[in-house]
Amino acid sequence: IFRAMDAEVEHEEFNVKDWVTAAHPMGTCRMGTDKTNSVVDKFGRCHNHRNLFIVGASVFPTGAASNPVLTLSALTLMTVDEIKKKKS
Repeated sequence: IFRAMDAEVEHEEFNVKDWVTAAHPMGTCRMGTDKTNSVVDKFGRCHNHRNLFIVGASVFPTGAASNPVLTLSALTLMTVDEIKKKKS
């Protein structure tokens, strides 16, 4: 991307093998029932844009110490079912 923009970037050499993390960034698009304190409903549907769905860890209102992949998978399947229902 930086080459395409013809940008100059200063950085240290980066070795992927040196980078170890179990981080799962979460939040910023909080799930909830009240649009005054959340962004999406339980299906990931945006309160302000009814045809926009957000699926990912950004909808989590809190985080846990364990890997969120199974929860994300379940939320994704639930969201897909909701979208399919609305199309028919």
